[in-house]
Amino acid sequence: MFKRLHEDIAGILERDPAARGAWEVLTCYPGLHALVLHRRASDLALD
Repeated sequence: MFKRLHEDIAGILERDPAARGAWEVLTCYPGLHALVLHRRASDLALD
């Protein structure tokens, strides 16, 4: 789970020149929030 999150944050930092750091991406990017919550919901639905 954390490896995937780290990869997602690294991808955002690589592609978005306005992103200043991992903390900003983690706390301020609604697309990342949606992705994380979707994956979590999907994991719970499969249990």
